[in-house]
Amino acid sequence: MSTTEILKSFSKELLEKGKGIRLQVFGWSMVPAIRSGDFIWIERLTSVLPKVGEILYFQDAAGRLVIHRLVAIKSEGDSVTLIVRGDGYGDRVDGIAPSAVLGRVTHVERKGVKKEIDLIKPTWLQKICRLLPLRILAKHL
Repeated sequence: MSTTEILKSFSKELLEKGKGIRLQVFGWSMVPAIRSGDFIWIERLTSVLPKVGEILYFQDAAGRLVIHRLVAIKSEGDSVTLIVRGDGYGDRVDGIAPSAVLGRVTHVERKGVKKEIDLIKPTWLQKICRLLPLRILAKHL
């Protein structure tokens, strides 16, 4: 069993029991809301579908565990697709099934300070980050 499979199984079990989880994340896809090395707090969803603007913890089609923001919900007949995007990824979006979602991010901890993050409205800095290549942005953070 891979590390990702173990983490997914453990995360899913804890979230289903109503327990929150704290994970350290690595990568730049959610800059500036979440930076590489930050800790995030995840809780299970309390509604059937997440709200646009929430940051979701899910498994993508390749089997990776990912943290991205929900930017739209697309419905066609009985089918629902969640459109997600990393804040730092510009225009690149992905579609996932609601069943792929394990939880939602409620807090970020950076340098020992835990704070609630704005889950609905991206800040002006997040909007700018979508326009900049990640390698340029990463040099300045």
